[in-house]
Amino acid sequence: MRLGIVQHSLGTGRDPLAAIARAGELGVDSLALGIGPARDEPALLGQIGEAAQKAGLALETSWGDRFIANGAAQTVDGFLSFVRDCCRPLGITVIGTASGSDRWQREPPLAEQLDRMVAALTPLARAAASEGVVLALENHADYRGHEVASIIQRVHSPGLRARLDTGNAYAVIEEPEEAAEALAPYTAATHLKDLFVRPKQQGLLALVGCAIGEGDVAIEACVRQLAEHAPDPASLVLCLEIEPPRGTDLWPMAQQSVAWVREHLAAYLK
Repeated sequence: MRLGIVQHSLGTGRDPLAAIARAGELGVDSLALGIGPARDEPALLGQIGEAAQKAGLALETSWGDRFIANGAAQTVDGFLSFVRDCCRPLGITVIGTASGSDRWQREPPLAEQLDRMVAALTPLARAAASEGVVLALENHADYRGHEVASIIQRVHSPGLRARLDTGNAYAVIEEPEEAAEALAPYTAATHLKDLFVRPKQQGLLALVGCAIGEGDVAIEACVRQLAEHAPDPASLVLCLEIEPPRGTDLWPMAQQSVAWVREHLAAYLK
């Protein structure tokens, strides 16, 4: 496995070049970067590519649409344009995505949400496979691991895989280890996230972001599931996503998290 980090966990705002510089300082292998703003700026796209190459960084990114609203009417043109214009020049082959909805919505009901996700993602997965990239569907505080896995199983395409977020499971009343167990066989990308889980009055829970290794997520158990069951553990990036309370200085937490992972997950890292 390789080590990466998400742009918004570096304390550099939306500046892609600043994020690349900081990821280079950390010595990680990969950076998950928002490249949408560079779509209409070929010069910036070239600068991103040059800076990432100089820093020795592979890049990941994300793309999304209104999958549930679109359903079987989902088009692929926008996705193909994004892949060809932005991802291919930067050597990006893993593109995260998410539903844009959640299982608690009453309309449409959960079963219909999942059906619409399958209908929308089927042509997109076929397009991804034809372009040699993978769409990685995240458990984005929306569905439980087995529900995301069911979407991937039903689409049944090498162009659709999972992005396991270890912290988001709590938001849908699920243990992270359970999400990891359900999604590991399909996982092509990760968000390694840690959270404090704190009980509040009337049986409610508060989820508070923290540095990796500080919180209540069983990070090592989740990574073990990936090492044992992911389709290609050797190439899998453990991408750190650090989301503390607003106003926290992210840079020291990023450094602390990278150091923790290198110490405690050394057996899994290349």
